[in-house]
Amino acid sequence: MTCDADNGCHAVGDVGGDGGSGLEPYVVREVLCFTPEHRRVDMLTITGSNGRSSERMPYVSPCCPVRSDVMQRPHIFPKKQFVLITARVHPGETPSSHVVHGIIDYLLFSRDVRAVALRDRFVFVIIPMLNPDGVAKGHYRCDSRGTNLNRVYDSPDPTWQPSIACTKQMFQQLVNPSWAANPSSSSLALYLDLHAHTSKKYCFVFGNHTPGGGTGNPRTTDAFPRYLAARSSIFDLNSCDFSQRSMTAKGMTDGTSKSGTGRVALSADMPLDLSALLYTVEISYNLSLAAQQRSQTSSIGVYGSRTSSSKVDVVPAAASTTNAPPQRSTQDESSCISVIIPQMYVTFGQSLLHSLLDLDEARRKASATIR
Repeated sequence: MTCDADNGCHAVGDVGGDGGSGLEPYVVREVLCFTPEHRRVDMLTITGSNGRSSERMPYVSPCCPVRSDVMQRPHIFPKKQFVLITARVHPGETPSSHVVHGIIDYLLFSRDVRAVALRDRFVFVIIPMLNPDGVAKGHYRCDSRGTNLNRVYDSPDPTWQPSIACTKQMFQQLVNPSWAANPSSSSLALYLDLHAHTSKKYCFVFGNHTPGGGTGNPRTTDAFPRYLAARSSIFDLNSCDFSQRSMTAKGMTDGTSKSGTGRVALSADMPLDLSALLYTVEISYNLSLAAQQRSQTSSIGVYGSRTSSSKVDVVPAAASTTNAPPQRSTQDESSCISVIIPQMYVTFGQSLLHSLLDLDEARRKASATIR
């Protein structure tokens, strides 16, 4: 690892070519951009050392402005799909940072078979804090100029909203890379934009509308959340929203449309099966006590036991996306609230990753059946 006071750290795995494995992490830290108030927006690339080409990802101007022999772009992994994870576009939504911490820590330091499989198959591009100016100002939803950055993805201003403009450019580069082993297919495996929700007592997601939900098809929007519901007892499938309305609704206060959110704007002109891979993840500040007492017998996927630290009874079964969503208690949840501790957020981050493996296995099986 090489560090410098201005540019931070740049570390890579030490195994080249195809000689490495998912067991050995490969990580590169870059400056995605600088904010209008000259704060860094960091971007991490994490994967395994296997499948690394000698070539590096190309620069996309004006992103990644710090360029030197030390601060180079990551190597290309032509046979791996990308996972893009972002957080703190709304600066006050701190639970998302705990979830990002769980994701990064697990990908970098775990030797669990699931962590190895994740590094072996995917390249994770993580932007932990999209709105550092808003964080520094103590704002809840806006940047230092009063703009809700999660409503400008459709047309971001590179001067005043550089983190969104560069995230969009990076996403477009990752979705259809020129170096892909199969140029006719997308390299996107998943996009997660992490948020926090103050009123609902469970974690849930917003997803883009696709037909065929609830059929067990691993290429519909509800597939990933169904695996996540089986992985985590603090996630509620019933609270998720995959409707067309959730893609276009306007805010009651500022009138801005959800068409400018990351998951909606970035999916423009994408095939339906790819737009189904983009999610806004809402992480609850509080948890109903009913969630901690809830038992469910739905599938937990092909990679082992539930990752939630809550006390639940689980009956392992083969992976499936057709199980009924977990049912919540009928008691008045508003009168029995438990604060979620940071470790539960960290564990939820791991649940997101394990659910990605379940989804990937289902998609592989579906593709093999088609062939």
